[in-house]
Amino acid sequence: MYGLQDSWTVITVTYNSSQQLRAHWPDSDLPPGCWVVVDNGSQDDSIEIAVGLGARVVSNDVNLGFSRGNNLALAESSSEFVAFVNPDAAVSVNDLNSLAAHLRRYPGLCAPQLVGSDGSLQPNGRGLPTFWSKMTHRVFPGFGSYRMFAMRNAMLPVSWAMGAAVAGRRSDLESLGGWDDEFFIYYEDADLGLRAWDHGLPVSLCGRTRVHHEWDRATAQLSLWAWRHELRSALMFLRKHPTMILPLWAHRLISSRYLLYTRATSEFCDHG
Repeated sequence: MYGLQDSWTVITVTYNSSQQLRAHWPDSDLPPGCWVVVDNGSQDDSIEIAVGLGARVVSNDVNLGFSRGNNLALAESSSEFVAFVNPDAAVSVNDLNSLAAHLRRYPGLCAPQLVGSDGSLQPNGRGLPTFWSKMTHRVFPGFGSYRMFAMRNAMLPVSWAMGAAVAGRRSDLESLGGWDDEFFIYYEDADLGLRAWDHGLPVSLCGRTRVHHEWDRATAQLSLWAWRHELRSALMFLRKHPTMILPLWAHRLISSRYLLYTRATSEFCDHG
């Protein structure tokens, strides 16, 4: 019988993530075989917790990073759709059914609208990730339209979506080459979104699908490890996408990617 495990593979990369798994995944109703946890050499009991929660675990001896972990499970998948979901978020059968309906109507990559524990909308959609947009966002987080979220039942095109939860057809993700293994952590989601647009695959938020997310970014704290990886990934991202050093107005003149992205319009949708 064709079931959810044939339609979906849900991939979660863990690294000392037992606390997040305990907090967010116990109520998940995903069927056996649907959820794959790739553990990157955790020193805590992440593997035991994941197995106890019904996940199939791929265990690595060392921390391979977020992108390589995702790609390991993507390469083994055979489902129509694949979702990448962090350990501090969790998806249900209803969430996946809603995302599948969205993707059938709006091909490309999509993300659910993330919400905090208090129900507030998290701006997990982003505008074009120019150096200037990101710097302005860091200094003035609420300024401009760089941080985006989708209202209920809305389809909102975004330049890229946070990697905490993002989904697409497996065939589309494979055509993109998956995530870029060179990004250990940070900027891999922005890179994936830009590459999707370059391949004619729009990226959007599905406002109808709402997923709770803890959102504890290490670079919001004083962590030398996190900031070292942040700066390394930022330089790698700019080498790979050199036009992102230009201000936004320049992209309006020279970037076909920008034109494709800005011409995509949001819609009010109710897809069951």
